Amino acid sequence: MRMNIPYLTSVNGRLHYRRRVKEHLRSYFGVREVKKSLGLPSGQEVRALPLVDALNEKFEAREKAAELAHRGVVDPHEIAAEAWEWALEEKFVGYDKSGLGAGGEYEYSPYEHFIDQVKE
Repeated sequence: MRMNIPYLTSVNGRLHYRRRVKEHLRSYFGVREVKKSLGLPSGQEVRALPLVDALNEKFEAREKAAELAHRGVVDPHEIAAEAWEWALEEKFVGYDKSGLGAGGEYEYSPYEHFIDQVKE
């Protein structure tokens, strides 16, 4: 029997966490969706469940903080910086390894783009 766990997907026989960021909160996260390999093969959904729960807990805390910033309750710069650090920590963003750019660290990050927009 196959388990259906929200935000858990199988890509090329490996399990991944994948969760979309609400459109109005994307500038706080710096990404359209959060994706992370769980390092488990398909068929190991039971072992993936605690990993998905932990990622959901972190995501929902960041989403709540971003929602407060969006509503103007807290400083959006602070929330965006925290979300960016979280994305770095979780390796949702990082060095440009695509070979399309100069290969530098965060050639132009979504957070920098967000700050430029706020300054305008």
